[in-house]
Amino acid sequence: MMKPVLICGQCKTKFPLDFPIWKCNCGGMLDISMELTDKNQWKTSKLPGLWRYLPLIPLPDNECIVTLGEGLTPITHFSDKNYDILIKQEQLFPTGSYKDRGAAVMVSAIKALGIDSVVEDSSGNAGCAIAAYCARAKVECSIYVPSSTSPAKLMQIASYGARIVKVDGTREDTARAAWEAAQTAYYASHSWNPFFFQGTKTFAYEIWEQTEGNVPDVIILPVGNGTLFLGAYFGFWELLSMGLIQKIPRLVGVQASRCAPLFHWDEHMVSEEIIKGPTIAEGIAIVKPVRGKQILEAVHETNGLIITVEEEEIVGALQIAVNHGFFVEPTGIVGLAGALRYFREYGQSETVLTAFTGHGLKSPEKIQSLLDHGLVL
Repeated sequence: MMKPVLICGQCKTKFPLDFPIWKCNCGGMLDISMELTDKNQWKTSKLPGLWRYLPLIPLPDNECIVTLGEGLTPITHFSDKNYDILIKQEQLFPTGSYKDRGAAVMVSAIKALGIDSVVEDSSGNAGCAIAAYCARAKVECSIYVPSSTSPAKLMQIASYGARIVKVDGTREDTARAAWEAAQTAYYASHSWNPFFFQGTKTFAYEIWEQTEGNVPDVIILPVGNGTLFLGAYFGFWELLSMGLIQKIPRLVGVQASRCAPLFHWDEHMVSEEIIKGPTIAEGIAIVKPVRGKQILEAVHETNGLIITVEEEEIVGALQIAVNHGFFVEPTGIVGLAGALRYFREYGQSETVLTAFTGHGLKSPEKIQSLLDHGLVL
């Protein structure tokens, strides 16, 4: 069986896993290619959390695992007379968001490669996750963030000992600043680095096991850079390749209507349709997702779609969540807002799963503002 390799999506050049690069020499984005063809390849380890899937997580060295006990988040039934939804509680990770999935695997690879310093850009949650796992691995990291980043997230990043670089301007300005720094450093990017997606794919593995193979018909997830969305696609595709499922669930991506580049896709220009103003879901307000084409290919291949939600729908979903006892940040509630819209537009004959992707303690000032204005009771 062919060993897993890094492969460029542009020129198709292959590199060994222990080659310390985060992009191809041609500038193309890298993925990890694995040969999975039958059920006998499904194996699990005795390790806890997502590391249960270590036999299917390619790393340069399996002895260099960096873990905080992440993974195996619960799935909760969420219903009333108007909807019946499964919620995977990804806000219950060590740093408060699903980004721990990708950070755990990526930083494990970084440690295995012998890299001792990295840079990353983030609107908050990825920076928190990568800073935490770098602290665990004793790897220095610099996190580039927009100057408007939530104080709670900045405090969390700083507490792990990471160097914070605040960038004035847009999220895209922050990404450019980190990109420039990454020309002389290893880029621990949750969007570019292929090892990150080897962590987020375990989202699909867990769903398959937790539903005893009866995976939902539809998976609805918030999409900014698409790290959970693509991870879910990769994981379900691998389950399909091994013959463990008959088809990949329909993948539905949700964007805030005020910043919806995938809904109004044009990879070369930013139109007024894409940016209509600031959104309460700032964590997915990514104007030019670097893996945009890949996300839309996953949508097409699963007969999925991209939908948008208005600000009042996000706040309404947050209201429903807190009324049920769930404390989720505004970005983290977008999947539920999207699921409610999906039910309104497409009916309720399918099994639907979404996720709470970030804890409410990530954005206390934003939720307090909603409380002060009587929008969340």
